[in-house]
Amino acid sequence: QGWDRVTVEGGDLSASAYVVSEINETVGVEVRAGFGSSTRDYLSGEVLRDEDGIRNPTPATTFAKYGLGVGSPATAPGSFSKTSFNAMASGFTTVGAHTLRGGLSADYISHDYEYLFARTGQYFFTDPLSTLTGEGWFAQTDARAPGSAFSTGDFGVFLQDSWEVSPGFTLVVGGRFDYEQLPSADIVPDPEWRRLTGTPAEEAPGGLNKFSSRLNLVWDVGQRGTTFVQGGLGVYHDMLSPGVWNEILTANARPDVRRAVGDLTSWPELPDADEAPVVGVQHAILGPDPRAPQTSRVSLGLSHRLGSATWIHVGGSYRKTDFLPRRTDLNLSPNPVGEDQFGRPIYGELQKVGQILAPTPGSNRRFLDYDVVWAMNTTGVSENKSLILGLEQGYRDWLDLFAEYTYSETTDNWFGARDFGPGGLPSPFQGEADSQDWTDGVSDFDVPHQVVAGLSIVVPQWRALSLSGVYRYASGMPFTPGFASGVDANGDYVLSNDPAYVPDTPEIFPLADKWGCIQDQLSTLAARNSCRPDGTHSLDLRAMVTLADLGRGGVDFIVDWMNIIEPAVGLRDTSLLRVDPAGDIVTDPSTGQVNVPLQVNPNFGRIIVGQSPGEFFRVGIRARF
Repeated sequence: QGWDRVTVEGGDLSASAYVVSEINETVGVEVRAGFGSSTRDYLSGEVLRDEDGIRNPTPATTFAKYGLGVGSPATAPGSFSKTSFNAMASGFTTVGAHTLRGGLSADYISHDYEYLFARTGQYFFTDPLSTLTGEGWFAQTDARAPGSAFSTGDFGVFLQDSWEVSPGFTLVVGGRFDYEQLPSADIVPDPEWRRLTGTPAEEAPGGLNKFSSRLNLVWDVGQRGTTFVQGGLGVYHDMLSPGVWNEILTANARPDVRRAVGDLTSWPELPDADEAPVVGVQHAILGPDPRAPQTSRVSLGLSHRLGSATWIHVGGSYRKTDFLPRRTDLNLSPNPVGEDQFGRPIYGELQKVGQILAPTPGSNRRFLDYDVVWAMNTTGVSENKSLILGLEQGYRDWLDLFAEYTYSETTDNWFGARDFGPGGLPSPFQGEADSQDWTDGVSDFDVPHQVVAGLSIVVPQWRALSLSGVYRYASGMPFTPGFASGVDANGDYVLSNDPAYVPDTPEIFPLADKWGCIQDQLSTLAARNSCRPDGTHSLDLRAMVTLADLGRGGVDFIVDWMNIIEPAVGLRDTSLLRVDPAGDIVTDPSTGQVNVPLQVNPNFGRIIVGQSPGEFFRVGIRARF
């Protein structure tokens, strides 16, 4: 976007070992153990390191008129480290047509995070000239050395039976019980919040019980090796996101939040306490009845060989994942102060400076000593249905072709999870205003159509040379018509979560002609992820020469030509409406309706900054052992 370049420094180390001992022909034991360590430091611009940790002196600055920013992005800097230990011991035995396996497993994971969103501050201005007049919006979450250090564990017991029902037909049935140990004891209770709300909000369980099961089948129809049926169904569990725990435990420090609208003449320095005073502390809690993500999945596939070298594949699956993390602001005023001209609830007193729209600090709060208070609830649900068609074709020993098409539908209420991390974004509507749950719709991860096709050729006259290529197509990623950066249309302190109302005016008609999603939603509130750009195409080629053939190994010289067809991806202008800099906010004294001056953005849907890696060549030597 024009931000300072974010560099990533990190390292990974892992080691594992296992021992398998067969006591006799039907009984054996297996023991596995492993260790892993990884670190990532995300640094931007001129990074300072002092007693407060790592920080960047240039705050993030976004210009609403252009949708671009300068300085350090609000997501940097950050430092993350993870250390894990795992062990598993199992025994197996064969009894007739059954192979039984059971055992115990243990995982211990230690996390050390140093991260807090907007710790270096955020400015929003209409354009660069506005930095001279100071007409903008500022916010900063300020904590000395923010972060958290915590550990989690998972301890399980499992049993599995692989049953050869008949020759060529095998069933696998299994189940496991896990106990996930949570770092709840590290939460520092906030007695003042508890007094104000009258609820023991920080009382989280010390652990979670999880039961998983699965059933898989493999059937070689007729035992001819030409037709195979594979299927499965099961329930699987993940662990609660460490990002959620970091947010909750970072709140132990009760970081101060500073906010201001207008008269921000200190840029590019941070404003002082008079320009941007502390308006409250930020807090985060784990919602009631937390659960680990649980996925239920069923799948069925058929593979059939035609002739000697042609395979066709057909498969389908259904997946549902429950208990994904979603955030809600418990300190947002439960009663909107009014509605805009489209009926959108507004939770704070709106101020307009240029093309910036923001609530007066504190006007949207239940309790003035607190800023946002995030409840991380495990109420997210995601569903996916998919169909896969595949073809493989070989010709003698020098040509291989393959192609695969996937159709899928993904829906969820996990709003903003693709771009905004654990918990995503809160709904722009709360309470009665969200009775239909606007967030329940097309997923941020929905890709309806995907195609992959490729070929590999071994040159018959010179078998040391091989040529290959892969073509890919994928539907464009969906997005919601909304507002420009720096516009908080509902006054809840959250940017990027407000959908636009699609007006039925002459100014919108050119966009309606180009975007079917606009034509279909005239005079209505835009649905979540209702727009989708054209799909992306890519093509990669490879040439490989075997310089030395060493039996099972060898030495290869490889040349890759990547992105010959360059995918059209990048930062897209999703703002359908922008604030009219020439207009004023007008409130009807009799109805309380707040009329915000808006104008249609003629650049809606265009790519502002391309983010394709571009066409490039890669040359290398590979040794195979």
